[in-house]
Amino acid sequence: MVTASEMGKKGGQAKSEAKASAARKNASKPRGRWVTAIAYGVVGKDDKLHVGHLLFLKNFDMDFGRNGPAIDAAITADLRWCADAALPFKRIDYFSGSARKLP
Repeated sequence: MVTASEMGKKGGQAKSEAKASAARKNASKPRGRWVTAIAYGVVGKDDKLHVGHLLFLKNFDMDFGRNGPAIDAAITADLRWCADAALPFKRIDYFSGSARKLP
């Protein structure tokens, strides 16, 4: 009789043709890629509206409560081209985005 402890020690060491075949089949499946697009509008230090969009090739968390500093950093980096007028921005007027898994 084999105890649970002995079965646990064997773990992933067990090899069989069925197991190897299943692993090869799973590895050959295409994996989807996540893309996140964000549009924003901020009021810059010049009191004018500055708009832009961000594109992330991953599933980017768009919740300000959980990911606010990363969102602010991404918008700041995107506004570097007009830093003298827009940075530091005063507030975010609008923000929208969408995350999709591509085939």
